[in-house]
Amino acid sequence: MQRRDDPQLDFLTAAFPKELWTLPKELADADRLLDNPALLAPFLDKLDPVRGRPSVPAVQMLRLFYLKDRYQLADRVLIQEVSDSYHWRRFCRFGVADRLPHPTTLTYWRHRLGAEGVQALNQSVIEGLTAEKVIRGRRLRIDSTVTEADIHYPTDSGLIADGIRRLTQRARHLQSWLKSSPVTIRDRAKSVKKKVLEIGKVLQRRTGEAVQTVRQITEELAQLGERQGRAVARLIQGAKPRHSQQKALAGLIKRVEEAMGDLETVISQSRAATAGERIADRVVSLADRDARPIKKGN
Repeated sequence: MQRRDDPQLDFLTAAFPKELWTLPKELADADRLLDNPALLAPFLDKLDPVRGRPSVPAVQMLRLFYLKDRYQLADRVLIQEVSDSYHWRRFCRFGVADRLPHPTTLTYWRHRLGAEGVQALNQSVIEGLTAEKVIRGRRLRIDSTVTEADIHYPTDSGLIADGIRRLTQRARHLQSWLKSSPVTIRDRAKSVKKKVLEIGKVLQRRTGEAVQTVRQITEELAQLGERQGRAVARLIQGAKPRHSQQKALAGLIKRVEEAMGDLETVISQSRAATAGERIADRVVSLADRDARPIKKGN
């Protein structure tokens, strides 16, 4: 059952001097901004207005989440800190004698809010800050952390090798679903690995002839991919599904056709690069087709 606020003040809290409950400026400003009723909507929408046990008041949960995010505290540490601080109790609307919620209550609320609830809460905060003219809303600056990691450098030969492996894997999965297969899909892993290692050895020469040799090996790898693509195309044309598997087979065929299209794309751009042509939308990753190379300079 929804509980927006708990205005009742216990006798022990009322007996304390008013000065003891005066909030520091930062908490006082945050308390004023969090009084916006729109911020409570994501919490109240997740609870039935009548049925069920009374929930922890939404006003208190909102302020607990603020302190948790502001000071980057674990749930258990947050509840302990609020319990030990008069100011934090006052900010979260807890009296001296009030029992604080269990730390698992915050976990429960995070699950109930979900990604959509958190997004709605953030949007309400931004709108409130804009209305108070705390921010103008033209730009938003955020801090981010960049973690160094190994990457698969997008060479033409590497992309073609990835495309062949990906197409072979999906085609053999499709073949296992068929009653009969007009062609056997060969595993080209050894041939592909041999070509890639050969390129690595040639590049160690660091001569002009090495570049031409690498281009020749890359073209051989592309031709290997085309042969694999033709074999997979014959497999799709002669596909005979087992009984009552037409719908599942259609999904598998679509995935195989996507892999074929990706392989054809990287082969085409490899040949365009060899010919010295400009590639407008270069594919740099088969796992993330939206990835684009970073342009250096102006």
